[in-house]
Amino acid sequence: MNPEHEMVDLDLLELEPILRVVDEILASLQRETSWDEGARDLSDYWAGVGFVACQRYLVAVTARAGVKRKQALDTGPKLHGGSTVVSIINAAANSWKHESEWREELQRALNDGKEEPQNRRRDQALDALDGALGEYEWEYKLANALYALCGEVAFSPLKSRLTGWRDTLFADQPA
Repeated sequence: MNPEHEMVDLDLLELEPILRVVDEILASLQRETSWDEGARDLSDYWAGVGFVACQRYLVAVTARAGVKRKQALDTGPKLHGGSTVVSIINAAANSWKHESEWREELQRALNDGKEEPQNRRRDQALDALDGALGEYEWEYKLANALYALCGEVAFSPLKSRLTGWRDTLFADQPA
């Protein structure tokens, strides 16, 4: 990190307790003896909550670094699908926040006998998730995207990836 930007990362300090709570809930759901569809649905829901919290962190750091959103999302390590870790986090958050809206938009078009409406942001989010998921099940895409990113359904391993991304973003800035 550029020494000029050496500071306490307040955004990270706000994010950490949220992710701890989400991780506790996810661990509790995974321990349930009846790992049924309901528990899987809840895991996907809580993974969405965690991704949105991470997205807020991405937005805050991007603003602090003074870079454009696209540059920030293109920074950092990539997964086998070619998307960066942070672009997958962003896509997962957008998917969780907008899924009902996108589904309703599609249903309205189908009911009106129209083709599927074009939605660039939806398509980008779903393409990034699809690339990240690989062989993982799409039905529980958020929990599975978290597993693809971390090797487990938990957010704690993402902290080092997020701070590495932050440090790279600031290191790329002129002194």
